[in-house]
Amino acid sequence: MADQGWLVRWQAPVVLGGRPGYVAPTPRAWAWAAAEFERESAGRPWAQLVRTMLPTWTRHPLTLPRDRVPSFLAHQREVNTLLLAWQRQDVTPIAWASSWDRPFPSILDDLVWPQPDYVLVLDTPTGAQLILGEHDRSHESLASFTRSKVDRYLALAASPDLAEAVLGFRTFTVWVSVCDPQRSRPDRRLARLAELARFQGGGDLFQFALAGVAASQPDPQVWCSAWEIPPLSEREEADEAIDHGDETEPTQHNGEGKENEGIPSL
Repeated sequence: MADQGWLVRWQAPVVLGGRPGYVAPTPRAWAWAAAEFERESAGRPWAQLVRTMLPTWTRHPLTLPRDRVPSFLAHQREVNTLLLAWQRQDVTPIAWASSWDRPFPSILDDLVWPQPDYVLVLDTPTGAQLILGEHDRSHESLASFTRSKVDRYLALAASPDLAEAVLGFRTFTVWVSVCDPQRSRPDRRLARLAELARFQGGGDLFQFALAGVAASQPDPQVWCSAWEIPPLSEREEADEAIDHGDETEPTQHNGEGKENEGIPSL
């Protein structure tokens, strides 16, 4: 397919572990896929969602450097791993799954829209359910997570008419998967994010899971609402303060925060 102009190949320049290979769609492939996505979703509950997410401009081919691994790649790979796990399970049918960069409008009707890392539509016995997913690698500051994720999702949830007009769904759930490759304390990070969601009024909107559990057990039952996550103990709070220091400014890393424009998807 690469020889025919549908895909581009790239090998990660790593010292250990061989040279992992990746493929990405070309503009030709994107044009064909966009038409197929719209055709296959026509008449379905998620048709409006797909129309909103499909780009109205020509996508530029993903350009990956030959001499380094881009910072967004680990984040994107983990998001795609989570989606593939959902595609392979046979408990809950998946009507739609995508991990496109910045899939929603930036600003619409004076609302600054959230930009989920992935979008899922579960085909449940009670009807289609929209899941907007965030994958947190414990790099983003708490202030940035609150501003660019919690507050924006809450604002959208408070505008069901707008959500229905743009996404085709009046309601949605936000899933937040958490890992911590640097400090190996994802449970503490998860507790802290859940606390922020509760404090901002998103205890029912946000659900959390450890990333490893979410990928190995793709089941809605592994996700816990923010109310179900116990708070950190005083000792853990003190340890977190030492580890993170004063988190008043956002740390943009590996595609998180979404303040960086144009983070590509594989």
